[in-house]
Amino acid sequence: MGGMTPDHLMYQAEKNPFHIKDSSLIKLNVPARNKKEVKITVDKPGSKLNWFFVSSNDIEFYIQKDGKDIWPRFRLSTEFVPEWNTLACEDTGEYVLIFDNSYGTIFSKDVKFHAFVN
Repeated sequence: MGGMTPDHLMYQAEKNPFHIKDSSLIKLNVPARNKKEVKITVDKPGSKLNWFFVSSNDIEFYIQKDGKDIWPRFRLSTEFVPEWNTLACEDTGEYVLIFDNSYGTIFSKDVKFHAFVN
């Protein structure tokens, strides 16, 4: 409909300073009607929580602290461009990255991710 996408508009890992190599990613399988949690401990206030992930299909992603959502829930498709971002952590404690496939009825999703605190 719109024609072929020009090469200069395509995602290029070498041009993204936040891109994580595939060999450094941790693989998770999120079954249908389930979710997986990744717990990250933040020791210093003012730290930054960083994440990068790709999924085999769309996946709902959000972050919680003390059972409350602190990063909005979005259903993301990383087919063409990976998801990465940073969250400023004002408080210390445990932050939970959640990959949610509760809406899926048949298919599981494979997620490859990397998360760390600066």
